[in-house]
Amino acid sequence: MLNNIMKQISSLDFSKYSQYFSKKNFDKFIGLFGSKLRFLRPLFALYFAAMDPNTPAWAKALIIGVIGYVILPVDLIPDMIPVAGFADDAIAVTFMIGQAANIITPEHFQKADDAISRMTKRN
Repeated sequence: MLNNIMKQISSLDFSKYSQYFSKKNFDKFIGLFGSKLRFLRPLFALYFAAMDPNTPAWAKALIIGVIGYVILPVDLIPDMIPVAGFADDAIAVTFMIGQAANIITPEHFQKADDAISRMTKRN
């Protein structure tokens, strides 16, 4: 099953999901599900890479598409399905981290760590 999901994720056109991305939607998603996500750090790193003016436009477009996919509740595996619901999202984030490995910087991961730390202090 996991191999099938990975094949489907790698063949998706993430650009069509960019329409679901906005800071408001991202913040709402993080508020609702952030504490449950095992892929929160790489998701935040992607977000900060997308917001970085030094990130190339092509990479921003891909990253924003992947984040749009993740925050969309009804995707390959709907997020409402316990345990499995975020599996495709985790794979999509992992896939994008691999694709953008030379673009995501230690600074993006540091900002991710800082954001997670702030979240933890609020809760």
